[in-house]
Amino acid sequence: MKIVEENLGLLSNDEVLAVLKDREADKQPVVSRATPSEIQAYTALLAQSGGSFKDREALQAFIDGVKPFGLTKSEIVQLINHRPPSVVEIFLCIEDCEERFSEQQIEELLALVDSHLGAAA
Repeated sequence: MKIVEENLGLLSNDEVLAVLKDREADKQPVVSRATPSEIQAYTALLAQSGGSFKDREALQAFIDGVKPFGLTKSEIVQLINHRPPSVVEIFLCIEDCEERFSEQQIEELLALVDSHLGAAA
């Protein structure tokens, strides 16, 4: 695989899945143009996501919804990738969560994750 541009930004697991699907990593190795490592990464990410992933519109709606919270890009990607189903898991994705947000704001974040992304199983 050739690196065209280095470090253009963070990608969520859903975005990586979409890229790998475009590379035909979801097809049989004989007909796929994806490398074996791409197929393996696709299979692992698909298993981790429970067999479903969100489209760009759902991700963008979530990103727009969390803008008022002032989260860093890495915190947003953490929330997208992990889809925390509980307040405790929100704390694992956001640095200094208890100092930065009230209980109500944390509940709002949890509701945004559930409504836009669906909480992880």
